[in-house]
Amino acid sequence: MRMQAQFLARLVSLAALYALPEEERARLITDAHRAGFRCGESVDSLLWGIFQHTHAIASPLMRSLLVGKETSLRPLGERERTRLLLNPKTDLVMETRESEYLAEEMLLTLWSLLRTYQAPFPFRRCPHCKTGVFFCFGARKYCSRRVNALKVQE
Repeated sequence: MRMQAQFLARLVSLAALYALPEEERARLITDAHRAGFRCGESVDSLLWGIFQHTHAIASPLMRSLLVGKETSLRPLGERERTRLLLNPKTDLVMETRESEYLAEEMLLTLWSLLRTYQAPFPFRRCPHCKTGVFFCFGARKYCSRRVNALKVQE
């Protein structure tokens, strides 16, 4: 993920893609491959169009965020409703969401979690009550903290 973030930062940093010399274009394609950006039909000629599309959306978004403006993430996906604001003094990002889109935000969060966690699957069914579902992290083995505490004491 770090290499992908570094590649995206480099892509966003470019003022204009059309002005890049051939040598720099080739280097950009090589760096994208190294960062893990590839797909089944990943042909270099297709990647250039993907770079242009990504640059057109990501560059203004990142530049706006980095100058301290509240920035919508909607250009990243038509259903996205998150806005970000970077505090330049603390370098912390605050998220805000429109309440009318909370259900979509929750589904997008689930979508992101399911795509991010490859193995082992992070959700478990509770072995105690047999119906509860919980996000497995640390020593947690049950859906309720109360049940978890009781089982630990036993």
